Amino acid sequence: MIRFLFIRLCQSIGTLFAVAVLLFLLFHISGGDPGATLAGKYASSIDIELVNKSLGTDKPLLNRMSTFFYEVLSFNFGRSW
Repeated sequence: MIRFLFIRLCQSIGTLFAVAVLLFLLFHISGGDPGATLAGKYASSIDIELVNKSLGTDKPLLNRMSTFFYEVLSFNFGRSW
């Protein structure tokens, strides 16, 4: 029974990891510039760059993914707009 529970636990961790990777990649692929959206319609390119820097979207994909997993595992789901 314990072996069965251990196998199920390992499978569920793998499934959760795969879902998290898919979610991250879907957010990345979905397009749009979050900096431009949050900065507003009449924002300059400097303002958009500052917003992207504060959000961390100017970093490489692997850095953002590692930050994403760290924050999910520490139950830090970001700011609520």
